Amino acid sequence: MSDKNQKQPTSARVVAAQAILWAGVGGGLMSGTASGIIGCTLAGYVAATLGKELGLPSIVSLRGNDLDRGRWRAQDLPFLQLALSCASCVTGVSRALCRTAEQLFGVRAVHITNSVDSELFSVASRDNTLARSLGLT
Repeated sequence: MSDKNQKQPTSARVVAAQAILWAGVGGGLMSGTASGIIGCTLAGYVAATLGKELGLPSIVSLRGNDLDRGRWRAQDLPFLQLALSCASCVTGVSRALCRTAEQLFGVRAVHITNSVDSELFSVASRDNTLARSLGLT
């Protein structure tokens, strides 16, 4: 890292980061909830807090019901709050998500719509075989 203002990661910090990630994925940091893998709220928390600690930029992207679920689940709310407050940038796929994050957590959220490159992907002709077999057409 060339920027003098950024912290140089020490081996202890790197080991701590690896331990946190391992605990989340393999150690079941989310045990007692839906699954043993890192959910989006927890992944955002890990990325944003480690990024802040290591002097690295991080982006937390709000994609759907992660914001709605996180604010109503007592076990998720602290992770959601810290993820949003520690992130270098917060984005959201809808203006409504961005407004909600701004109003509830006082963070600036940038709206970036989900999109598809229409030059790389095109609509294929529809195959109605399954729909017909189920009596839906």
